Amino acid sequence: MRCQPLLETAHETIEPSLELIEPDPKIFTDGIIKIQNYIREGDVYQVNLSRKYIVKHNCTTLEELRAAAKHIHARLKASNPAEYSTLSESDDYIIISSSPECFLRIEKLATNEFKLSTMPIKGTASLGDTTSLLSSKNQAEHIMIVDLERNDLSRIAKPNTVQVEELMQAHKFNNLEHLISTVTGILRDDLAPDGKPNLTKIFEAMFPSGSISGAPKIRAMQIIEELEPCARGPYTGALGYYDPSKSYGEYSILIRTIVIDKRNSEISFHVGGGITILSDPLEELKETRLKAAKIIEAIKC
Repeated sequence: MRCQPLLETAHETIEPSLELIEPDPKIFTDGIIKIQNYIREGDVYQVNLSRKYIVKHNCTTLEELRAAAKHIHARLKASNPAEYSTLSESDDYIIISSSPECFLRIEKLATNEFKLSTMPIKGTASLGDTTSLLSSKNQAEHIMIVDLERNDLSRIAKPNTVQVEELMQAHKFNNLEHLISTVTGILRDDLAPDGKPNLTKIFEAMFPSGSISGAPKIRAMQIIEELEPCARGPYTGALGYYDPSKSYGEYSILIRTIVIDKRNSEISFHVGGGITILSDPLEELKETRLKAAKIIEAIKC
């Protein structure tokens, strides 16, 4: 998908050399209304809708971009500590992430079976705001995604092994609280020939996570393609590893993530949330700004 112009943007000066461009809020709130119309028509139950912020800067070389990435990463770890912190570089991108969300954990048990775990996050509120965190909207949103993850795991798990080990547990982070569940299953023997999990088949069943797409997943992704003005790039993808020597692997979901595009020197990040029939467009907009706050703090370098 090609980027469309972001109209009526709000500009906030972060530092003399950096300028934050917030996308037009109306694009996001109008998108929520369209999603709710799709829900009423029976197309979908929930869609994760995101917004892309762009940071204008004065870096002119790749070395300057790498130096900026290291500085931002250090600040992001300090302002938004999370389990999955990374600074990585590919041919096209430098990825700076401090994600709290586990997409997939693969671990070999004493029985020589492989246990798969996914830990979706759905439901966000300011730290200490338990009433908002446990709202009917957040709980409904969360249960939908837990059911979707159970269904995805059941495609590759042994019969009767998929279970919800933890349901809607509140987890505190720096300025936010999230509802997190843990869904597990035991990988089928035919998908672990010679004691090696078939990662391709596992990812085909599980990726992308339901927590950052929606339910049903394919229709939700079609609606995301229609409504989001820009392609997501690495955002909401998965980043991690599998170590055959330890029969263990872990992958995060790339949220709370800043992306530097080496091809055009663009620095950007996305924030988003799950939209249901109970969503209030202005409250959803407020939540995206709450999620953006710690990222913006890290960019103030």
